Amino acid sequence: VTENSYRSGFDQIHTLREFCPALTVLSASIPPSLEKPLSKKLVLPTTTRHIRTSVAQTNIHYYQKHLPHGKDEGVVEACIVQATELLNKRLEVNNGLGIIYCRDLTMLYRLHGFFSQQFIHSENEQYLTQGQDMQKAVEAWKNQSPGASRWIVASTCMIAGVHVEKVEAVIFVDIPYSLINIFQGSGRAGRAPGSLGLSILITTDDDTGSSNLDHEGAKAIIAYSQ
Repeated sequence: VTENSYRSGFDQIHTLREFCPALTVLSASIPPSLEKPLSKKLVLPTTTRHIRTSVAQTNIHYYQKHLPHGKDEGVVEACIVQATELLNKRLEVNNGLGIIYCRDLTMLYRLHGFFSQQFIHSENEQYLTQGQDMQKAVEAWKNQSPGASRWIVASTCMIAGVHVEKVEAVIFVDIPYSLINIFQGSGRAGRAPGSLGLSILITTDDDTGSSNLDHEGAKAIIAYSQ
């Protein structure tokens, strides 16, 4: 259910070549620049055909909110808590779940106080949680164990390779590293047949008061979200 286990499994796909004379490889978000490297990794012939379609997901609605007060203690937390409280009404009706993605571990730990025992991250491929096994934290969230929040706070370890049909909303805290993170992270929501996913991006100013929306990567992400 996490990016690490997904990657290690994906790295073994090439072994199927021994048994499959014909192989179709599907990806929801691979950029064109990685098509040839992937073909080489999977030991596919040079005659391999690449068929592309739009990565736009029409059943996901995007929202972006800018916080001009930077990352001052309490500002981002208050915004996140307010957003989750508003969305909880919708999640409760559909028995849905939500994921909060944090780009840096400082913010992840700051949010821990509001989502106690339900936050995860990976570091040097060793999964760490606050006093519990990461898989147990994920299972408690997925199965809604007694006292479990509908939200789990995670680093980028849950952006790719996660399939949980009950996820209906994702919140990104600050600009992700790349546009592909928006594709993949937002794609965790709205996976149940006929469901609608919500993707919320909360951006902040840096410590100097300058907006972090000025670089080209951020502009592409905002443009896509709109």
